[in-house]
Amino acid sequence: MKNKVGIILGSNRPNRIGGDVAQWVKMTMEHEKLEIDIIDLAKINLPFLDEPNIPAQGNYQQEHTKNWSKTIKQYDGCVLVFPQYN
Repeated sequence: MKNKVGIILGSNRPNRIGGDVAQWVKMTMEHEKLEIDIIDLAKINLPFLDEPNIPAQGNYQQEHTKNWSKTIKQYDGCVLVFPQYN
């Protein structure tokens, strides 16, 4: 059985290099026991802080938040790839 891992690409800047970094992370992590996907936040409709309740409670009102929850629940673990700006 393969464990499913999501690599969450956290930058949505137009000239980002995060996609290359996420691809490198995926290539580095490749293993016969892993199924790895890149989850690009720039391609997902997930507005920031638009739920009326605390997200940790899981009482989502917005359809995009429900979709995000379904997406993330399918993974056994996640790796976060976020930029560091100077």
